[in-house]
Amino acid sequence: MKLDNQYYTFNQSETFLTDALSSITQGDIISQKDIRYVNLPCAFDIETSSFYTDAGEKHACCYCWQFGLNGFVIVGRNLKDDFPALVTALSKKLCLWNYKRLICYVHNLSYEFQWIRKMFTWQEIMANKIRQPFKALASVGIEFRCSYILSSYNLATVAKNLRYHKIAKFTEKMDYTKIRHAGTALTTDEISYAINDVLIVMAYISEEIELAGGAIYDIPLTNTGRVRRYCRKHSNTYRKKVSGFTLTAESYRAAKLAFQGGFTHANSRYVGKTLNGVGSYDFTSSYPYVMVSEKFPMSTPQLVEIKHSAQFFSNLNLNCCIFQITFYNLYSKGNDNFISASRCQYIHGATFDNGRVYSAAELTTTITEIDFKIIVASYTFDNFKIGNFYACKKDFLPLQFVQAILKLYTDKTTLKGVEGKETEYLSSKGMLNSCYGMCVTDIVRDEYNYDNTDADWVTVHPDLDEKIYDYNTDKSRFLFYLWGVYVTAYARFNLITNILKLGADYVYADTDSIKFLHVGKNQHIFDEYNQRVITKLKNVASARNIPFDAFQPKTINGVSKLLGVFDFEGEYKQFRTLGAKRYCYTDDKGKLHLTVAGVNKKKGVGALKSIEDFTFNLVFDVENCGKLTHTYIDEEISGTVVDYLGGVGRYHELSAVHLEPTTYEMTLASEYGLFLNEIEGLDITSF
Repeated sequence: MKLDNQYYTFNQSETFLTDALSSITQGDIISQKDIRYVNLPCAFDIETSSFYTDAGEKHACCYCWQFGLNGFVIVGRNLKDDFPALVTALSKKLCLWNYKRLICYVHNLSYEFQWIRKMFTWQEIMANKIRQPFKALASVGIEFRCSYILSSYNLATVAKNLRYHKIAKFTEKMDYTKIRHAGTALTTDEISYAINDVLIVMAYISEEIELAGGAIYDIPLTNTGRVRRYCRKHSNTYRKKVSGFTLTAESYRAAKLAFQGGFTHANSRYVGKTLNGVGSYDFTSSYPYVMVSEKFPMSTPQLVEIKHSAQFFSNLNLNCCIFQITFYNLYSKGNDNFISASRCQYIHGATFDNGRVYSAAELTTTITEIDFKIIVASYTFDNFKIGNFYACKKDFLPLQFVQAILKLYTDKTTLKGVEGKETEYLSSKGMLNSCYGMCVTDIVRDEYNYDNTDADWVTVHPDLDEKIYDYNTDKSRFLFYLWGVYVTAYARFNLITNILKLGADYVYADTDSIKFLHVGKNQHIFDEYNQRVITKLKNVASARNIPFDAFQPKTINGVSKLLGVFDFEGEYKQFRTLGAKRYCYTDDKGKLHLTVAGVNKKKGVGALKSIEDFTFNLVFDVENCGKLTHTYIDEEISGTVVDYLGGVGRYHELSAVHLEPTTYEMTLASEYGLFLNEIEGLDITSF
């Protein structure tokens, strides 16, 4: 495939089509079942400007679009008229339709789709949410797919990790604050920036075709789809058994209620305080570790009538259990508050710690036996009552599935830093992380369709019983939804048991990491935990006849990386948190680092002169926030706009997206403020 900065303008579209199509041979047309595909990389991208009209309305225009096929690139300026004309001409010359397709990749299809959705009739749409398609088949035979959803990386990272093609993402060439329109003269750098975006995507897809065995139709739609396909190939010996694990609508609802993500929280006693000498430990692949070392539900859940406490505790010891429970007069023991208010079905007379339950006169929630252990260790309560109680047989995950996970972990470890293996490393890393995600993919989820007549999105709510029936009768299924529920439960248990051991020295936690005071004094906690991991993995290796080295592959430098242990990330000179996903610290060189959900890490630090500036009511301005507000414009817009050079140009868009830099304010919820004031005795006015 030819890749260079030579390009065609739209008035050279016939030449572009002749040259690009002449590079297609009969062998480039391949078939999968009844559909034929052009087995070559194709990409599309647009450049836009956002502005306000004199009437104060948000408008936007596309001033440049780029389309590439097999290394040939054409650049147009009028999106509404010229892009459909090119695609239609291409479709006719290639005789494209539903059963002969050209797959065109777009890096962030949800954005471009909003601009082109009224230009074509759509035959099929696949979307994660409203306005977020990752596949869209137009009636002209062009199947748009999202390369960002496939790669999970921004375009600069995709370019950096290309194996065979050397194309740099031009990160400093385009100033988006300058208003441009279709008549604006573009500089050489601006044109190069635009062209490179489609060149990178084409290079990436050409390498993905090779990784897929030479067929573009075998490239998965998503990164999770990639690992699903990989693990399905390793499921032959257990697929029949797992497909026999079924759910009822009621047991599915219980599992859905019991599912929780990672524990992310700040110890309220330290909120708003600058701490010195805070250590940080991270788990090594927390979710994959519990998947290969713990026991999971390995049968259809059975509804059990709990008649007495001995029966209750016997089930907790022997089985995987999901059950509804009501606690009375529940109080936190003080190290932290682990019950999420959002996961409770009923709460009365409660006090909340930033979304977590500190106390409650009565609380009803649905949990696993793993969560019950956490609650018993961290709360006191007068008594409890059990509602619907489901029990499953408990066993290790299927051996082939565990071996597939260990192979991905080995690849991730051994390929990191190996020259020429960047793509394989990123692929194995992404697939390893997705092993958990595919387990907990919801069985009953809304579908998002696009109505061509109304040119609008439609949400379809599925029938619960129908979806459960489909799930139960799917003979190709090799996963069980309850596995995903238990992955996070085990991981939370590992995290929280160490938080409890740290006691008053615990400062902050986020899913697979802990930050704490007095590093030297608490070192033994992590050493002892790591020793238990070694013992557990040796027992698993012995019981399952897996070589222990599979759990501790070596890096490029020959260092063994044991799965599941705590790694010391270092000691912060200073640390300050204002709650979950809100903290900053200085490293040993005094450099400030920031993590705030909704704020760019690198730009956000610019709002701080020192760590003491990190307070509630801190405002990250447009320059320091680094985030954009998306406003979707669904109606047709037109008018004139003046570009940064002073030139007036007309624009006419069928639909658009207005992008605008935004600010972010560090607010303090009144309920959280009262908790900090009343429980911890903190003077919130000083924040």
